[in-house]
Amino acid sequence: MPQFRQPRLSKQAKNHFQKVKDLIKYCSYDQPYDSSDVIWLYGQKRGLVDLLNTYKIPAIYHADIAANLVCKSCGNNEFNLKSFVGTEDDKNNQIHVKLVEADRKFKKKIIDLQEYIKFYPSLVLDNPLARKIQKEIESQTLPICILDNFYCFRSRIVGDAKVFNSVDLGAPEVGIARIGRYNHPGQSVLYVSESRDCSVAEILDDYHQPALIWVQKYHIDGIDNILDLKIDWGGFLNFESILFTALLNNNVLERRMSRDNSTWKPGYLLTNFIADCAKKAKYNGIRYNSSKYSDSNIVLFDPKHKSIEAVDKPDIFIHDPKPPVVS
Repeated sequence: MPQFRQPRLSKQAKNHFQKVKDLIKYCSYDQPYDSSDVIWLYGQKRGLVDLLNTYKIPAIYHADIAANLVCKSCGNNEFNLKSFVGTEDDKNNQIHVKLVEADRKFKKKIIDLQEYIKFYPSLVLDNPLARKIQKEIESQTLPICILDNFYCFRSRIVGDAKVFNSVDLGAPEVGIARIGRYNHPGQSVLYVSESRDCSVAEILDDYHQPALIWVQKYHIDGIDNILDLKIDWGGFLNFESILFTALLNNNVLERRMSRDNSTWKPGYLLTNFIADCAKKAKYNGIRYNSSKYSDSNIVLFDPKHKSIEAVDKPDIFIHDPKPPVVS
């Protein structure tokens, strides 16, 4: 693109320039063309003058500001008052504002709570944020999901010649289970995944290495009131709780933990507390994002619920993520 000398901005123009300089995400050079017509696909199409007027920038500064703008996507700096630009769409802007507000209100308090619970896990309700978390869960205003005609999976690594049955793939009995994301040591709960590949990813240290896996398929028909903490970028807009938006946005509820033999798993203390609050509030389980795969997991607090049925016997699955060699 040709280089030219940009006009210097006055102090007043610079102040207005700061309002809009980061909004130019795309321009016409980023869009595909049909013959000579631009097909606008990326960003919300806005006339540059319209954008400047939206931010109440006096017209006297428009030309100089336009000449100093740079497209964040391609680096184009040839803007004038007839140009069109691509800004983030309204939905993304609203999500961004919500996440900024959530962090402003709760990020430091979340960090403080994580430190507090390491030292005083049995006294966590002395912390004001912990009490607020409990209150929100017990308010029954958080999202829920229902498991009707729902198929899910649970996996274990093939470690020897033993042939596993459905009982072997089920939840460990009371007193046997190690600490998990949503269970204390010794508590019997059933963790399942929404897809076979997700259940495999959950048990492997390295998903990219081949392995032999036992996989049990389950059918669930009739478990309601599952606390739904699964969320993606687009879902933040419909998630009303600012507190849980902050918890989820900071990966507090899906942080990966090492698979060593240590009994000290401080990263699980806060999620254990949330599980206790959920059980006390009569939720039947929690759905949450996997930390290893794009699908989600569910923990069911009653592993012997009558609606949980194993589908046939476990199968051995050959997990080989490497692409086949084409000769």
